[in-house]
Amino acid sequence: MYLRIFHQSAYTYAHPVCSSQNELRLIPVSDAFQVCHAYRLEVTPEPLRVLKSLDFFTNQVEHFNVDPSHDKLTITAYSEVETFADLRNFDAEIPRAKYDQGEAADLHYDFLHESHRVRWTPELWRQSVDLTADQPLGSGAVGAINRYIFEAFEYAPGETGVNTPMAEVLQTRRGVCQDFAHIMLAHCRAVGIPTRYVSGYFLFRGEGESARLSNEALSAGASHAWVECLLPGVGWVGYDPTHGCQVDQRYVKVAVGRDYSDVRPISGTYRGKAKAELEVQVEVVVATPEVAV
Repeated sequence: MYLRIFHQSAYTYAHPVCSSQNELRLIPVSDAFQVCHAYRLEVTPEPLRVLKSLDFFTNQVEHFNVDPSHDKLTITAYSEVETFADLRNFDAEIPRAKYDQGEAADLHYDFLHESHRVRWTPELWRQSVDLTADQPLGSGAVGAINRYIFEAFEYAPGETGVNTPMAEVLQTRRGVCQDFAHIMLAHCRAVGIPTRYVSGYFLFRGEGESARLSNEALSAGASHAWVECLLPGVGWVGYDPTHGCQVDQRYVKVAVGRDYSDVRPISGTYRGKAKAELEVQVEVVVATPEVAV
C-alpha cells in the first residue's frame, strides 16, 4: 500500500516569542515492512538550518532553532511511504522459559520494566497474570491482552491529555490511543513480554471494521499510537489496542520508545510569557508512486 501523509502543527502565540528550540520525530522509518520513499519538512518562519541525528532508540530526530521574534510557528511534514504485508507465522507456542533468558532480559531491559508513564500496581499485575494464565507467552497471550483493552475501555477524545496518569485511565476506563498503548505496555511487561511504544499514522477507512477513530478524531490526535511485542522466533510484532487488532498495511511507523515521552512528534521550548495555542492537521491517503511530495 502506498500512502501519502500530511502532518501540520501550527503554534499561535498571544504575544511574540523568540529563541524557539525544537525537536521533531516525524520521519517514517524504513524497515522490512515499510519504506519511506519521500520526506520533506517545511517550517515557517524558516530556520537557518535543520540538523538530523539518531536518538537512543535509533529514531530519526530533526533539530532546529527559530531565533527571531515571531507570533506563529508552523511545522509541516510531507511523507510518502510504501507498506508491506507481514507474512510471518505468529501462531507458534512460545515456552515461558524463552522469555526468562538472561541475555534477552539484558538486551530488552528498557521494554521489560516500568517507565515514566507506565506503572504497575498489584491489581494490574494480578489481572495481567489472569488474562494470560491459559495462554502461551506468544501471540495468544498478547492477543488476549489486546482484546481485553479494546473491549473494557471506551475511546473518549478530549477526556485525557498527554500528562494524564495511567492510574486515572485505569479507574475511568476512558481514554485515547496513547492511554491504551500505555496500559498494554504495562500488562505485557508485567508478565515478562518485552513491549515498546510506537508512534505513527493510521489509514482509517471505517467500512466493515470495528474501529473507534473517526477521521476527525484522528486529525485531532495528530498521530496514532500502538505497541510492538517481541515474540521469540518471530521478532517485533505490532498490536493496536485502540482497534483490537494486529498492525497491518494501514499503519505507518515513525518512532519507538519506552512510552510517549520518548517519541513525542514535536517538543521544544521558547523564550516568552505567551502561551501557545496548537492546531494540528493530519491527512493519510492512498496514493500512487507517481505522486510527488
